[in-house]
Amino acid sequence: METITTGPVEPGAATPPPRPTTASMLARVAWATAWSVVAVLVWIVVSRLFGITFPARITVLLQALLPLVFLPAYAIGIVAAIRRRWALSAVCVVLAVVHVASIYPATGHRPLPAWASSAPRLTVLEANMFDRNDQPDAAAARIMSSGADVLVLVELESGTLSALRQAGIDSAYPYSTLPKGRFRTDAIWSKRLLTPGQAATRDGYKARATIDVDGRPLELVAVHVDNAIRGRDVWNNEINELGDLATSLDRAVALVGDFNATRWNPPFGRLLGRGLHDAHEATGQGLSRSWPNVPVPIPLMRLDHAVVNDRVGVVSVHDYTVPGSDHRGFVTELAVGQ
Repeated sequence: METITTGPVEPGAATPPPRPTTASMLARVAWATAWSVVAVLVWIVVSRLFGITFPARITVLLQALLPLVFLPAYAIGIVAAIRRRWALSAVCVVLAVVHVASIYPATGHRPLPAWASSAPRLTVLEANMFDRNDQPDAAAARIMSSGADVLVLVELESGTLSALRQAGIDSAYPYSTLPKGRFRTDAIWSKRLLTPGQAATRDGYKARATIDVDGRPLELVAVHVDNAIRGRDVWNNEINELGDLATSLDRAVALVGDFNATRWNPPFGRLLGRGLHDAHEATGQGLSRSWPNVPVPIPLMRLDHAVVNDRVGVVSVHDYTVPGSDHRGFVTELAVGQ
């Protein structure tokens, strides 16, 4: 048997590199993961800055979740600073500033205009009823118990509509955009005189009416914008069309329903940038969330909005849970100006 002997390393011979320890390998993975998270957050910033909404399944979702998905940047930045990873820490500081600047507009409060104290008022309930609602009777009872002056119900299915009619919706709310005996997935019911409006040229809203509020007209639009994942261009166009409508009418306007977008999605951000106001933001609830209501116990984003022009004051708004729905609806009280 041959014996192999080793002796001292001769001068000039290469020293083999030390093998990485498990701890050092885990550290490398951790820092690579941190940089990956930061890269995703940078993409959100860039996509919002340039109005990019593709790929919709990822980008639109991340934009919508901006208040939540940026939170890891704070933890990463602190750890990076402690470990003297200055480049990573600096990027996280910038991301934190962008985060605060992005959510700040949603944290404000729009005072009621002076004229609102003596203006007539209207309560409006909004609910996405969910087209696979498995509790139609309970949902109908909940809707009927709200006492709201006007109901804006979207994503109705025939079973829930039947339950609503059995619960007496047509007698309690004699004015509607939905003829008796007919079925549509989006409709407005009102205790006050209602005049159905012109149909939309796109699918962003299927129900529109002028409500008489003590002699003052309120243009009310039931909104149900298509999902961006199913059609990004349609989603953009529908929200843009809603802005065109709201800014073209010389009267009080309220766009109420499921926009399938949050303030941090570029199309909805542009909508609010046209001089329109979100009811939840106007009452200091801009960071509240409405979807998904089930099975997630805490909703992650607000898709359900009431957007009004300067001729409408938002007196109050509170969320309203409907059994079997994957959205949380809301009831808002509006003061209607001339």
